[in-house]
Order: sequence, then C-alpha cells, then structure tokens
Amino acid sequence: MPSRIAAFFRRRASRFVRGVAIWLGICAAGCGMEWAGLGARAALAQRQPQVRLEIAVDPRLPPTTQQEWMRRLAAAGIQRIRLRTAFAAEQPEIRSLGGDPPDYAVRAVINSTNELLLPGTRFRSSEAERIKEWLDDLLEKGPPDSRPPMTPLGIDLPRLWALRKDLAQPVAFSTLDRPRSEVVPQLVKMTRYAVQIDPLTQNKIGDGPVKAELQGFALGTALAYVLRSQGLALVPRADATATSLVVLPARKGMGVWPVGWPPEGPEAEAQPKLLEFLTVNITNSPVTEVVQAVSQRVELPYLWDDVALARFGLHPEESLVNVPQTRITHFRLLKQSLFQAKLRSEIRLDDANRAFLWITSVKPLTDH
Repeated sequence: MPSRIAAFFRRRASRFVRGVAIWLGICAAGCGMEWAGLGARAALAQRQPQVRLEIAVDPRLPPTTQQEWMRRLAAAGIQRIRLRTAFAAEQPEIRSLGGDPPDYAVRAVINSTNELLLPGTRFRSSEAERIKEWLDDLLEKGPPDSRPPMTPLGIDLPRLWALRKDLAQPVAFSTLDRPRSEVVPQLVKMTRYAVQIDPLTQNKIGDGPVKAELQGFALGTALAYVLRSQGLALVPRADATATSLVVLPARKGMGVWPVGWPPEGPEAEAQPKLLEFLTVNITNSPVTEVVQAVSQRVELPYLWDDVALARFGLHPEESLVNVPQTRITHFRLLKQSLFQAKLRSEIRLDDANRAFLWITSVKPLTDH
C-alpha cells in the first residue's frame, strides 16, 4: 500500500513539472525572448545584486537579429535578458531598482547598423564579452555618471592621490651600482600597498647594477625608473575593495606609473634658480660634467633616460660640448649643451613634488 501511494504522488509531481514547463514556454512565446538564470531565489537570499537587461531592437533589422544577439549574449554568460522590437525614439538608460547593494534595470538599444547602445558607449555583436564586463562594472561601481573621474592610469582620482601619497616617501638608502635584484625588493617593502610580481617578470628584473643614485627621490619615481630600464612598468590596479600595484612588461598604451610628473606651470617656475645668470666659457667638456655642474649650482637632481640613450646609441660621457664665453642662464646653458650631444631636458616632479631634471634624447622614443 505505501508503495502505491508513493507512486501516485510521483506521477502527480511529474505531471505538475510538465505543466509548469509548458506554461513557461507559452509565456516566453507571448512576451518576447527572455532568459533568466537559475537560482534567483538563492541569489536574493544572499543579496547578490543583479542586472535586468532589456534590449530594444530596431525594427528595420532582419528577423534573425534577436536570435543572433541572444545566442552571443548568453554564450558570454549574461543572464536576465529580454529582447523586443524598439519603439520610436527609445534611448539607452539605467534605472536603480533599490536594494543594498542595488539591482539595476538597463535598457539597451540595437540601432539600424546592428550596434548595441548602452549609456555612454556602444558595442558590436562580436563584443559580447565586453558587454558582460560593462554590466559587471555597473554592479560593482554603479552607473558610469555617478563614479569618480577616471585617470589615464585606470584608477579614479581619490585612489590616485592616496597611492601617490604613499609613494611620495623618500628613498633612504643608496642605490648607485647596487644590484637591481636587491634594490627592487627593498623599494617594494616601503609601500603599504600589495605589489604583485610573477616569477617570470621577477627574472626580467635581473642582477645588473642600478646606474643612478635614487636616494632622496620619491619611492614611486625611483621604482618606476629602475623597472623601466628593464622594459617593465609599475601598473596600478583597483577593484571594489582594494588598490594594488602590479609589475608587468611595458607595452604601448598601458597606464603605467611615470618616472616623474609634469609641472602644472612653466618649467622654470618649478626651479627658479634655473633662470639665474652666470658667465661661462666651455671648451671640449663632456656634457655629463656640464649637467653635474649646473645640477649642483641650482640644487636640482637629475636622471638620465637610459632607455632612450641605449635605443639611439648615445654616450653622454663621450659627447664634448663648446659654449663660447658669454653670460647665460642655467636654463639656456643646459639647453645648448645638451642639444650639441643630441639630448634634451625637461623638468619633472617626483611623487613628493620635488623637481628634478629628466635628460633624454632629442628624438622621441615614440618614433621607433
């Protein structure tokens, strides 16, 4: 008897499940194409924020457009999607649905050229993965127009200033002729931020000597300088909870921590002594001696751009300069002397806003 009762309830449950499946299929057919991920009730219990994505499709596009977009978006892992035919003059928008953290309803528009428009951006159908990233950023950071302004380094301004404040502490030890494999770890220990260096990148740092005295320079400037000589870069990273630094092989377009920052005003204002006059008469003197003499007189440290010097085969210690007897400013003296050696200089500020002289090639590296 108990076995017959159990079998009866199993048959009733099976019919109920089939009935629900049929009802859901009818609803989907009558309400447009919609797909929602499983486990929604569990997600709400854990207060995981969600995005409902409604896509209005230009009616002039082929009938298969909705199916193609649905396939690509679902394959990228995007859930809770509804596609329908667009009404006239519809625009992309973001609505907060409340909650802590909030849920969002997003309306996207696929225009007549088959591009998906979201507030402030657009994507092609082949960029479904980037659309998923945009939606994830919305959940993590909120709507784009409510976020702090982003910097070219890929982090917002408050995080940039906090990071720069930490990297402004001066290097308190000598670096000249010390192995990079010793200097870099010692610099990394100075920051309170996590610095990630994978083993392969660590090997690229090498054991060669640091060719500059970085004692007294700000930590960020010093670390960026040492890494740059090996084709590496210090790159900020940020997520919802933390900021960190990653050492990576440098590549064009990457937002890297710079070897110094440009001054806000004219260069000479960063070091007024550069505009003071002196009388000189220079004959066949290495440009390195001229730079060192000016540096001492105006109390302005300097760094050679070793990457540019190596790229263009420049050897400042072998480059002789001549300046006939004249009265000249330190600024003009530097400019004339360096130009004779196919070099130029610019004033930069380290992370503590201390001015220094950056000496590089006349020909920019971006040409090569």
